[in-house]
Amino acid sequence: MSRLERNLPRRGVAQQRHMLLEHSRAQQALFLDNDVWLEPGMIARMHAALNEAGCGFVGASVQGLSFLDDYREHEREPLELWERRCPP
Repeated sequence: MSRLERNLPRRGVAQQRHMLLEHSRAQQALFLDNDVWLEPGMIARMHAALNEAGCGFVGASVQGLSFLDDYREHEREPLELWERRCPP
């Protein structure tokens, strides 16, 4: 079953995704832009994180294909793992 929804006036990507989420009947939804690449297994890890944390949202850093050669020294900081459980 397909249906057409109009979302006017246009107010940006966040508002568009909010409208789509409001109309969704799925237990989980994935918003993925068409200019990003996810490494293999990312969707499975995001799904597991949702289930394990019992929260309503998880995010994952993605690399836009147009920025693969864009090197920024200040963004190369060491990764610090969060050892505690993140409260909802």
